[in-house]
Amino acid sequence: MVRLEGLRRHNILQNAAAGGHKPGRIVLMMQQLAQPLCARVGMGDTIMVLKAPGIITFILSIILTVCVLVVKFFGAQIPLMLGNEFWFLLLAHVILLLGCIMRGL
Repeated sequence: MVRLEGLRRHNILQNAAAGGHKPGRIVLMMQQLAQPLCARVGMGDTIMVLKAPGIITFILSIILTVCVLVVKFFGAQIPLMLGNEFWFLLLAHVILLLGCIMRGL
């Protein structure tokens, strides 16, 4: 996986150099954040490119999930969460999913 990322960065730089200009730092960061879920290895093969989420992303999703379970099963009175348990649980899972898909989360 590290080799694929190195090759991808090398190709981005090579393509930019062929165009006569060097990509800006923000352009490179945006390209890294928007990398697809699948990467081409060669000969039409693709592999999943996922990563472990950052610790803050993981902890945030766990805290939201535990809060939803406490509200639902133990009757805690958390003002925004009361009656919206499904949406908060969905939010926790979307945060975790984005942490696995996107770079830097």
